[in-house]
Amino acid sequence: MFRFDNAISQPEWYNRQGEKVWQKSYLGVWHPLKFIKMVEFFHAVKDIQPETYKKMVELYGENLEHIELGDPYQYRTIFIKYIYAPMYDYFNDPANRDYILSEFPDFPFDFPDPYSVK
Repeated sequence: MFRFDNAISQPEWYNRQGEKVWQKSYLGVWHPLKFIKMVEFFHAVKDIQPETYKKMVELYGENLEHIELGDPYQYRTIFIKYIYAPMYDYFNDPANRDYILSEFPDFPFDFPDPYSVK
């Protein structure tokens, strides 16, 4: 018997030591909503940069399941401009705050400005 609970798990990204990683400097603390939005904005790249999107899917997978070391360094500029920056705007927009908290009361509003990450 199978049971589906629609839970979003942290992606299976690992560092060289085999430890699960999440790129906190660009994404803040792990939360399922962050990954949902990350994949959503990743898919939107298809309409903006279709050839680049195709290459990124080949490298990272359709739903970002194969990001080596948890760092999309090969396409960092694309991630910053088309994925992380829209995520930052979404999570910092006061109009979205009540909705986010109603659905995810534990949501950590710690998403960093991707243009200030060093």
